[in-house]
Amino acid sequence: MGAESNGAIHRPARPPSAALAIAAGAVALQALAGPQGAPPPPAPDPGAQALLQKILDRTKALQGFSARFEQRLVPAGLPQPPPEKGRVFWRRPDRMRWEYETPERKIAVSDGAHGWLELTEERRVLTVNLEETLRDAPLQALLGGGREAAARFQALRREPRASDPPGLLRLALTPVPPSAAFDMLELGVAGDTLRLTDLEVVDPGGNRMIFTFRDISESPPPAESLFRYTPPAGFMVDSPQ
Repeated sequence: MGAESNGAIHRPARPPSAALAIAAGAVALQALAGPQGAPPPPAPDPGAQALLQKILDRTKALQGFSARFEQRLVPAGLPQPPPEKGRVFWRRPDRMRWEYETPERKIAVSDGAHGWLELTEERRVLTVNLEETLRDAPLQALLGGGREAAARFQALRREPRASDPPGLLRLALTPVPPSAAFDMLELGVAGDTLRLTDLEVVDPGGNRMIFTFRDISESPPPAESLFRYTPPAGFMVDSPQ
C-alpha cells in the first residue's frame, strides 16, 4: 500500500524505458523486446580495437563533462516518436543528470546508486535502484574507460555516413560476453580529439536509440550538487516493488 510523506504519495510502479536513461551513462536503453538469439561474433579487427583503446584511455582521464543532446528512438516496425532535446551532465564515477527540455520537460538524475525520473508536467517522480543495473555493466565499463573497459567490447571500423563531417571516425562495439540489454553500440568520434559526437544503441529487438552531442564542455567537471535530488513537494513518487 502507498504511504504519504511530505505530501508525496508512494506507490509501486514499473519505470518506463526513459527512466533507464540514467542507468546508461551518456546513454541508456531499456530493451523493448525480450532477448533473441545472439548474433555470431564479428571477426577480430586489431586496428579498430587499438582505436577503441585510445578512445577509452581518453575517457578514463575525464572527470566529467556537460553537453547539449538530441535523443531519437527508432523502434522496429513502429512509428518514430519526436526527438527529445536537452542537456546532459556526467561526473566520475557514475553520476548523471539529463535535463529534457522538448517536447516534454523531465529530469533524470543518478547519484550512482539510485535514480529519479521527474515527469515535471505530470508532477510525478519515478525511482529506480541502479546498484544492480550498473554493477559490471558494459555501458558502465565504456564510461569508466581504460584497458579493462576495452576487453568488454569487440570493435569494428564503420564507414563514415554521408552526413558526417570530415575526419569523423566510427566504431561498432559488440559486448563481450553478449548482453541481454543491447546487441551493439556505434560510436562517432572526432578524428583529431577522439571526443564523442554521437552514440547509437541497438537492442535485441532491433530498436535503435540514437544520441547526438554538441557544445561539449569537459573542464571544470559539473558541480556535485547537480547529482543530488529531492522530489518537489506535492509530486507523486512511484517506487518499484
